[in-house]
Amino acid sequence: MSSSNPDQDPKAAVCALLERRLAESELPCLQNALATVEKVFGRRLTTSQWDTVLAALENTSVVSNLDLTKLFHLKKESKEPVSMKHGFVVLYIRSYKFKVAPLRTVIDLYAKERSDDAFCNAWRARLSNLDDNSDVYCRYVGCTSRSAEERFLEDKNKGQPTRRSSFLDCVQAKLGNVTPTIFTVPNLQVPDKEESTERTRKVDEAEQVLIHLFGRDALLNSQPGGFDRYYRPRDDDLALIKQLDLHLESPEMDLDIWSSAKRKIRKMVKEVAPECPAPNVGLVVDDMVTIHVAPTIFAKDITAINYKNNWPFFSGARSGRLTSKLLRVINEHAATPLRLGKPAFMDLFCTPDHDELIPKAKTVAKSLQETRSAVVATFGYLPTAVAMSSFRGLRSLTKAEFKNVLGKPSIACLDVDYDEDDANAEPDKYCMIIPMYHPGFVSYGPADPRIMRIVLLVWARALLVFHAHLECTKEAPDAHPQSLQVIQATQARWQQLEKETALDASITDAIDTFYGTHIPLHRDRHFKKVQRDAKSAPNSSERVNQGKVLRRKNFSILRKHPLYAKEQDWQTWFHGLKEGVSIRQSTSFACGVGHIGPMFGHSAKRTKYLLHSAGPAANMPANDPSWLADEERVKLADAALPSKMLAAKQQKRAAAGGKIMYGPRKRLRGHDAVDNFARVPVHLSSGKVRIGVVVDGIPYRSENGIYFGNDLPNGDYILDIDRDTTPNGLILRDKSDDSVLSHENGQPAIVKDDWLACNRPKYFPTFCATQESMGIKPRITPSTVDKCDVARWLWRRHCRGGPFTISTVPNADESIHCGTLIRNILNRYRIQGTARGWWEEKVARNNLSPVAKLLKSVVGNNFETQRVAGQTPQESGRLWTLPPYTGQDDDDNEDVDENDDEDDGSDDEDDSDDEDDSGNDD
Repeated sequence: MSSSNPDQDPKAAVCALLERRLAESELPCLQNALATVEKVFGRRLTTSQWDTVLAALENTSVVSNLDLTKLFHLKKESKEPVSMKHGFVVLYIRSYKFKVAPLRTVIDLYAKERSDDAFCNAWRARLSNLDDNSDVYCRYVGCTSRSAEERFLEDKNKGQPTRRSSFLDCVQAKLGNVTPTIFTVPNLQVPDKEESTERTRKVDEAEQVLIHLFGRDALLNSQPGGFDRYYRPRDDDLALIKQLDLHLESPEMDLDIWSSAKRKIRKMVKEVAPECPAPNVGLVVDDMVTIHVAPTIFAKDITAINYKNNWPFFSGARSGRLTSKLLRVINEHAATPLRLGKPAFMDLFCTPDHDELIPKAKTVAKSLQETRSAVVATFGYLPTAVAMSSFRGLRSLTKAEFKNVLGKPSIACLDVDYDEDDANAEPDKYCMIIPMYHPGFVSYGPADPRIMRIVLLVWARALLVFHAHLECTKEAPDAHPQSLQVIQATQARWQQLEKETALDASITDAIDTFYGTHIPLHRDRHFKKVQRDAKSAPNSSERVNQGKVLRRKNFSILRKHPLYAKEQDWQTWFHGLKEGVSIRQSTSFACGVGHIGPMFGHSAKRTKYLLHSAGPAANMPANDPSWLADEERVKLADAALPSKMLAAKQQKRAAAGGKIMYGPRKRLRGHDAVDNFARVPVHLSSGKVRIGVVVDGIPYRSENGIYFGNDLPNGDYILDIDRDTTPNGLILRDKSDDSVLSHENGQPAIVKDDWLACNRPKYFPTFCATQESMGIKPRITPSTVDKCDVARWLWRRHCRGGPFTISTVPNADESIHCGTLIRNILNRYRIQGTARGWWEEKVARNNLSPVAKLLKSVVGNNFETQRVAGQTPQESGRLWTLPPYTGQDDDDNEDVDENDDEDDGSDDEDDSDDEDDSGNDD
């Protein structure tokens, strides 16, 4: 069904459809759309025939090859890959025929393996209204001056990762080998004898017309067609560039300085890359005599053909021509234009591997010093990372962060000879760098208009920085253009000029539109190689020097700190860190948890607790954290926390009619802390619930979490205590029906109190407090008796007269059996609380390795162990030999007389809760 106006002439509707699709791709409108359309389909079509053409163009994917041949007057290509020259540049169509149902499986696989949502969504919508057995066609449009079949075989063997090749790989995986039918379009061929520029223009236009007649979303083409990229800037962006009032007419450069620079650069390049031809490094120039100061481009991999032929950047491969076009757009709206003639940069040396650039980075820095380049555009990630790292590696930028610095000017150090680890040494050469997309990324990518807009606006900003630099050099004619004084003045002047415009907002909008606003926090492998901890005492001279050196090295992880942009504020924070704390962890905490880092000698967690949980006490400023430096005020804040918590609970109880209503809460993140376990929304992952608790007023979180079992499905649940299941353990409730979550064997998923007491002792008081708030009497409670005391009493009771052997063999005699002896000690000394829970849990599970380690830590290295290898598990185990007791008799810790009769080995503890534990051994 056609979406065009039914009252419109069908021929005019075809022209309108073509122009609309070209506009959507941000391509220039055709000078004569009607003549182009008639050239493709013919001039003598009747109205009904034009209706047929219009209907076919609405959805070309369902038009058969036969009908397509009639509409476009196609010629089927021979299957013989004969190398030949047509004398024309011909356009070809490769047509792949599928059934709808198999094609859906191919698209699902492609969507899973590739990030190409626009293409997949368009095709899914296209197939949604078709029967599974319907025929559908995926096509690809291209051009060649050779045989179309020969070009097909060449593309097939290239193996380059494109949309077409990736999609066909998925076809091969799902359906096997699918061979296309290849056609040529005689009506759109271009004579190959025409002058190169005119021929390229005509070929580009013909390819773009054919692609957009089919519709880009119906083809395997990722690009809109054409050798060169076209972009039509938005009217508001052009108005903004005009508002900048750029004056880019630069002064002439001293020819003696320039000649000397060229000689020195040739010599340096020959030393680091003797295999390379002599470089022709140049600034933007008008002619061969007059040389003007201009921005410099620092890039890598402009194109291999540029390097091979020593072509100028602006007139070489298409990446340079694209850059030239964008600069000319800005020039047209500048008060005085930038001079564009010779290249802004020529290849110094070939770097086929990224790692090869790093050893040569110092040569690049020295070359920029020789050319007095004060404003440098860095193309792509690698040159940007090298420049931000002061040309000493890649420490200051990760690949994932490139988009976060895109288009943001910064000062880079060019001095590669001074010792940057010496806080007293000062570099003397700097420049302003502006990170940009590599033009090859734009030229060979999908030519997304959003990317083109970013490139144009960032170039506008780069030239505004150059405009500011020209003004500053005029005001200080005797200063070196790369001195810190001039570069800092340039930065300040640029910021002042840009503040009066909407350029920053436009660039931010362009980048956010393409990438979104999420900025992840990444680990920095380069930072691990240097000093990672805060040196010396806070605010000491050594700490001040460490901060100065770290700022100079500009590590990626440090720049994420919310205070980093304001150097004085960051230095204040850094100087106040406790001695020995991890700088990376402190920075990560400041970035990830409400931008709060260690302050005034407190740890990061303690700082967050004081500001968020305790909060300032009465008469303390709410928004000023300086009270953290006052020890008395901190004590008051600590003391005020219980009353604050009680008041909040009483207020909640009063609002709920006297009942404690926990109600729905937002699911807690791992670093959130709770003071009870009643109906807490949590997330289960890999069998674990990771949640924090408040321990002595300070948030605490175990990295291992609370373990429920690997057989449970990941998801959001409610952590709770359920009386009916067990009052002495934690359970998980389903959020939908409040039912208790169970293991695959049907048993409820329970974490018992003894497991918490043994394995998560800091979580256990919170569990006991929850029991008490629900009116449940805890089975075990925290006590002052430590588990080591039990080990020491076991040693004393049995080893006063000499060594004693304990057996872990299950069927061993009770007089030496490990489990029996431990239970006797627990009952004899009436051990309760977490200490009893720890021992009982190890004996019940036969998890005796921790028991052996604890005994060895108490009795010393004379503890001996011997393996017993029986024929059955009941006859296998170990023999532990404890040395004679050498400790002191501290009978005041005992609750019984040493002369009491031996316990009979019975376990008289409360065993009312004998549910099977779920095997939660972390």
